Amino acid sequence: MHDFEIGIEYIGGISEEYFSEFADGVESGGATLLSKPRENVYYAALEWVVPTAIAVYIGKPFVDGILKRAANDFGDTVYPKIKDAVKQLVRKVFVGQPLSFTTVTSSSAKLTSVESTIFSVCAFGPDGTKMKFIFNERLNEAEYNACIDALFRQLVDFHRSDSPDAITEQLEQLPIQRRRSIYLIYGATLESWSVVDPIAASLARQSQRKAEDEAS
Repeated sequence: MHDFEIGIEYIGGISEEYFSEFADGVESGGATLLSKPRENVYYAALEWVVPTAIAVYIGKPFVDGILKRAANDFGDTVYPKIKDAVKQLVRKVFVGQPLSFTTVTSSSAKLTSVESTIFSVCAFGPDGTKMKFIFNERLNEAEYNACIDALFRQLVDFHRSDSPDAITEQLEQLPIQRRRSIYLIYGATLESWSVVDPIAASLARQSQRKAEDEAS
């Protein structure tokens, strides 16, 4: 999973034609695109760990290219084209042509939001750390644009080694064993992505539901 620039994985029930504009945008940016359908099957895992219906992958070679060639044509033309392609796809998925599919789960109570099962952006940190940016709430078009801008900005900052960045600082708050796979959610008010602990979040929801049940 480290030898491609941009990838997209989606459940097989979605037509490949749905991603034609995204593919054209990536190719016009000069990046290689890996496209892969997958079966929509049940996963016995935490909600945010389960693969989303559509997942865009940003390969480490692409991020490395941004850092190494940001001052030349690549940074001025190619990088914005890739960002625009991702923005267009996000707007299409959530606003323009919303998807209709069945979420396979053992219990609907396990879902915090349907949005978190629809779309995600996956990437890799400088040391190979797996990252998953989770879209868990509805936004308007302008907010989705700001969301993608923040995603790329924070991803690039995370790869730089010359100064501290928000993701690195937040990772220090996680147990060491949970730093190899990072999960992030977006806050529209702050226009930034924050690291979350899916296990802690799941336990908190269970505790809240138990308190609600006992109170009713």
